[in-house]
Amino acid sequence: MSLFRRAPAEAVALVPPGERALAWAEASTGWVVATESCLVLADGHQIPWESVHRASWDEGVLVLRRGGLGEIRLTLGLEETRLPEAVRERVEASIVLSERVTLSRGSAVIMARRPPSGGEINWTVIFENLDAEDPEIRAEATVEVERLKALLP
Repeated sequence: MSLFRRAPAEAVALVPPGERALAWAEASTGWVVATESCLVLADGHQIPWESVHRASWDEGVLVLRRGGLGEIRLTLGLEETRLPEAVRERVEASIVLSERVTLSRGSAVIMARRPPSGGEINWTVIFENLDAEDPEIRAEATVEVERLKALLP
């Protein structure tokens, strides 16, 4: 694969103003483009990097997990692409802090994420086999979030 390929016109058309295409691929639904701030789907929908909790790539399928927002599965074409690497790099770049904490009846992962453009940190708690609606568990998690917030400058 050439290091300096040009994005196809269909992919370029998806790039939001002020952004640039970092990587692209043709998916079964149309072109998909990674930019500095988001992944742009063929329909123009933008998925901010800080909203992606986990991304995986296996046998031509890119899977983005977005917590309570569900997952997106993209089947990519056979052409070589840097899209999976770009997705991984951008998702990891948005993570300020990620820590597994022990709660009274299990554990949770607390993540602090920042948009690539800067701005406020968004905090997310991912409960592991716990009832996220349990007020006692939520109170414990809130204490842990506040503890972690105090550690950041």
